[in-house]
Amino acid sequence: MATKEEHAKPVKGEQQNVDNVIDHVKRLPRDEQHQVMQKLEMFSGPIPAPHILEQYDKMDPGAAKQIIDNGVEESHHRRQMESKMLEMSRKKNIRRDWMGFVIGIVAIFVGAFLIYKDHYVVGTIFSGISILGLVGQFLGEAPTDSSEKGTDNQSEKGTDNQSEEKDE
Repeated sequence: MATKEEHAKPVKGEQQNVDNVIDHVKRLPRDEQHQVMQKLEMFSGPIPAPHILEQYDKMDPGAAKQIIDNGVEESHHRRQMESKMLEMSRKKNIRRDWMGFVIGIVAIFVGAFLIYKDHYVVGTIFSGISILGLVGQFLGEAPTDSSEKGTDNQSEKGTDNQSEEKDE
């Protein structure tokens, strides 16, 4: 039967502390090891383990329900905030695309006007750079700032996997 200790995944900084505790427990006599392991518990998340909730409920009737309700509300709130962040990011990207498109079209017209006014080289360069910028804007879907890159863990993993496949 698996214990909570086997399922716990310590954070990188906590790994050394966990290893130190385990080493210390292993040096104890066998009967003391069993006693320590019975007391050693770990859990993560907004809601404590059922037996801990039961103890809270014994101290203050109804406390366990309040703790569970609070955990449920916290999860609901977190999901709502994530949805709002995704929606705001989507709107920001749409606005960025439209503004880039408008600026690019204006630049192309300015270049065309320069060509019309007999400034062929400057007008051609101005329009050409604008067209290349627009093509790059619509073909390239990479995030533009680090905050968007940090929230897209799946695409980073996919990119890593693709680079590994190319190396093989």
